[in-house]
Amino acid sequence: MAMQKPNRRRAAIQKPPVLFHKTQAVLRRIEQAVAGPFVAYWTSDSGQVCGNDVFGFFGVLRRLGPVRRRTVFVKSDGGSGLAALRIVNLLRQFTTRLTVLVPLECTSAATMLALGADSIQMGPMAHLSAVDSALTHDLSPVDRDNDRVRVSADELVRVVRLWREESRGRDQNPFAALYPHLHPLVIGAVDRASSLSVKLCTEILSYHIKNRRMA
Repeated sequence: MAMQKPNRRRAAIQKPPVLFHKTQAVLRRIEQAVAGPFVAYWTSDSGQVCGNDVFGFFGVLRRLGPVRRRTVFVKSDGGSGLAALRIVNLLRQFTTRLTVLVPLECTSAATMLALGADSIQMGPMAHLSAVDSALTHDLSPVDRDNDRVRVSADELVRVVRLWREESRGRDQNPFAALYPHLHPLVIGAVDRASSLSVKLCTEILSYHIKNRRMA
């Protein structure tokens, strides 16, 4: 039986249907107005800062090469703090002075990424956020659609504080009421994530704040 010859045609490069050529023209105009080479990082509403983005950044930065100044445009609702730290690490390896442009939302892990810049420039619609540690645990409670919900460290702290303020010394143990709704392991995981966020932010800030105590 004769063997088939391999198909040597190159696969077509798939590009998202987001007015690719027009957006590239806009990015080129922006690059002419900012300091150094310009990199845009925009995640969709359903996307997150994640480990795969680190590889994307590495490919772009390796192609552009090391520079003294670089400007990065960031629009994201957040994601992985560890991925944010890795992206900052890459940017600082290829850049002496880093500027982050924030046009819209730049929250949670994206705020952590912005903290790695020497300068953050924000537009009138821009906002950063508190670096609030939130996670979806296997034992998290479920919502009305039977999906696991994200549990926030800030929410837990606020519930405990309000409980103690309202109880006025009568009952100082709110966890007895929380445990039927929130598994103790989830509370422990959120506390661990909160401590990790503090450590990650300290590492990120230390790239340009040499006094580690201040960072």
